[in-house]
Amino acid sequence: MEEVLKEQGCETWTFEVVAGVEVDLIVRFEGKVVGIDLIGYPGESRDYLPLEHARLLSRCGVSLIPVGYVEWLKRHDDCLAVIGKLLAGIREDDR
Repeated sequence: MEEVLKEQGCETWTFEVVAGVEVDLIVRFEGKVVGIDLIGYPGESRDYLPLEHARLLSRCGVSLIPVGYVEWLKRHDDCLAVIGKLLAGIREDDR
């Protein structure tokens, strides 16, 4: 996922801590930031972040996108479209 997002011109960081919450992937594009919670990925980050963590991140200006690992594998173009729409929506809200 990180590689594909970088190809799209995004900056990415894996397993970054924001406001005390470890996020699987942080994505920055044109100065806007979203967090991606990759659910079901084999290993330590398999589980989803609790709603309280998503709310805390939101208060810090980081929208959280839950993405199923299998969904990413089978429909990554759709996942990229959702991420892009969210980043575009953030840009419009700032106007």
